[in-house]
Amino acid sequence: MSFSNTCRIICIILIPVKNTTCELYRTKPVEKITVSEITRKAGYNRATFYDYFLDVYDLLEQIEEELINHIGEKITNTISNGNFANIFLEAFDDMQKNAEKYFIVLSTGEHSSKFSDKLKKSIMPVIISAFRIPTDDLKAVYALDFYLSGIISVVSEWQKNDKELSTDELGSLVHTLLTEGVLKAIGQKEITQHNALWPADSFSPH
Repeated sequence: MSFSNTCRIICIILIPVKNTTCELYRTKPVEKITVSEITRKAGYNRATFYDYFLDVYDLLEQIEEELINHIGEKITNTISNGNFANIFLEAFDDMQKNAEKYFIVLSTGEHSSKFSDKLKKSIMPVIISAFRIPTDDLKAVYALDFYLSGIISVVSEWQKNDKELSTDELGSLVHTLLTEGVLKAIGQKEITQHNALWPADSFSPH
C-alpha cells in the first residue's frame, strides 16, 4: 500500500474518533470520557483506538497540537504582510473553517487556559522573529505577551458566546485594540482621573 493511501486510511479512522471525543467533551469533563464510549459512538473497536492513542488525554493532546500547528503555520505564512491584527484574524478564520469544532471545545472547555498558554508559547517565537524583537527587550516581550493573551481570550470568548459579533466586527475590534488601545475601543478619547482603569496613585508606594 502506498504512503498516500495509508495516510488517507488513517485520516478516515481518526476524524470520527476526534469528532466523537469533541462532542463528548462538550457535555462532560475529560475524566468522565471513556475509550469504550468513544469507540462505540465512532464505530471502531478499542484495539483500533490504542493503535493511535495512549488514552483519552493523549487524544486531546494530539488535537491540541494539531490546532496549534495549524494556527502557527497560518501565521507564519501570512506574517510577511505586516498587518499585526489581520495576521491573527486570518489564522483564526482559516482555523474556524477547517477545524471549528475542535477549537470551540479546546478554547472554551475546562482546560481552555492550558490550551491558550500552549498556543501563546507556540506563537510568541514566530512573532518575535518576524518583527525582529530583541529577546532581551523585556518591555517589548511583556507587551507582546499582553496582546497575544488578549487576542486569544477575545476569540475564545467570542466562540463561547456563539459569535455574537460578526467576523468583520470582531476584526475591527481587535484592530482598534492593537492600533489605538482599549480606551478607544470602549469609546473613551483620553485617560482622565474619572475614566482611568487604574487611578494614577494606585501604583504609588505607600
